[in-house]
Amino acid sequence: MLLLVFGVNFLMDKHYNEKMETVANYHHFMSIPALTILEKIDTNFMKMNAKFYEDIAKGNDVEIKEEFFRNFENTKNLIQEYDDLRLVKNNDKYLADQMMREQMHAYASDMQISLQNYHDVSIGIFSNEINQSTLFGFNFDEIVEEEKHFLELLSMAKQMESQGQNINQAQINSIVEESNYSQNFLLIISVGISLVISILIINSVNSSIKNISKVTQEISSGKYDIKLDKTNDEFDEISNSINQLSNEIMVKTDEVKKQERLSAIGELSARLAHDLRNPLSAIKLSMDIIKHEAYPKMNENIEEKFRVIDRAIHRISHQVENVLEHVREKELQLSSCNISDIVKDSFASIAVPKNVKIKFELSNNNLVCDRAKIETLITNLLVNAVQAVSNNGEISVKTKGDSKSIIIEVQDSGLGVDSEFQEMIFEPLFTTKQRGTGLGLASCKRIVEQHKGTIECKSNPSTFVVKLPILKNPLVESRS
Repeated sequence: MLLLVFGVNFLMDKHYNEKMETVANYHHFMSIPALTILEKIDTNFMKMNAKFYEDIAKGNDVEIKEEFFRNFENTKNLIQEYDDLRLVKNNDKYLADQMMREQMHAYASDMQISLQNYHDVSIGIFSNEINQSTLFGFNFDEIVEEEKHFLELLSMAKQMESQGQNINQAQINSIVEESNYSQNFLLIISVGISLVISILIINSVNSSIKNISKVTQEISSGKYDIKLDKTNDEFDEISNSINQLSNEIMVKTDEVKKQERLSAIGELSARLAHDLRNPLSAIKLSMDIIKHEAYPKMNENIEEKFRVIDRAIHRISHQVENVLEHVREKELQLSSCNISDIVKDSFASIAVPKNVKIKFELSNNNLVCDRAKIETLITNLLVNAVQAVSNNGEISVKTKGDSKSIIIEVQDSGLGVDSEFQEMIFEPLFTTKQRGTGLGLASCKRIVEQHKGTIECKSNPSTFVVKLPILKNPLVESRS
């Protein structure tokens, strides 16, 4: 009788393991890949959309158009890849049921049509050769409508796949519950045969089931870092599958968040390129005209004011480029520079309240760098310090160096940065301020990393420390 109970128990364990494996296979080979592909479609489409507006802003740029068409082809291929995913099989059986396959195919077909319509409308707009003089009079309603339609289709596809994940999570819970009931039933039968064995089985099985149920509930609520301990029993395979699924979901979730952040930066880049470049060009042109007309009567003071304005315009233009660099890499423009001169020029381009004291301790070191980027780096740190001390306080700027590196320290008497935010402040779009884009310190980190350096934030007092290596060519070393 005891052998019969054990035999039935073994068969039921195998049955539930097979059912759990089927659900796990759906997660691994269907649900997670589908959501990943949809996020890639989203990212590539937003890149293509950004390139469209960037080309309109710049005016018929061949390289931007080529990037636009590459993103179009990538998006098209990804949609086809998503459509093909519905045909994935395991043990000669489709992982997705017929209704799911039909829905996936329908969304893929609709997205291909919408993408082609977006492409055709874009080609029509490109053929009009819009330039800066005709930009504001052109009607973009059709392209905006196509963009909106595509994103709506993509959102519905994502929602469908997310619902599929929730359904499978419910299946996991159902399998666990069925296993619980079955095991308890078998344990009750075996009580009369061997009380001791029954107690051991109850304790072992209930413990495993409770752990699995608890962890799966935590995973379903979004806590993917919780793991099942190794049990070395019949539930070990299920535990490993759930742990593996949890790891994969956590990794994919982080990737999705990063892609969403980059997509948001891409949209911001397109708007900045459009909204700032034309006014800056007008300001620059007007300043040049005024300078030319006033040249005979200019004194040294006026010339210095013109130089300050020119540097400010250049810095704003470079800031626009910095935002664009979050979605496209741009090579450094290297030259030999004096760190003291860069700090002084950066300070001259910002407004400092009268009752804020700034102390400089500058070394006379030279380094090979992209001067405009390093000036932007120091300017961002100075502006950040001025905002931190408000209208009162002190700021200290120090530079020192040796034959290997240069260290820049910007210290202020403000409240500092909470320890929980010290790592996050360098992430794009993260900010603790009510105003601002959250790109200032992210831009600083990107510039420092391009120069193969490091940047860190310290508190008490609040200090940003930048360490830049003295390299002959940081680009060459970064590739080696």
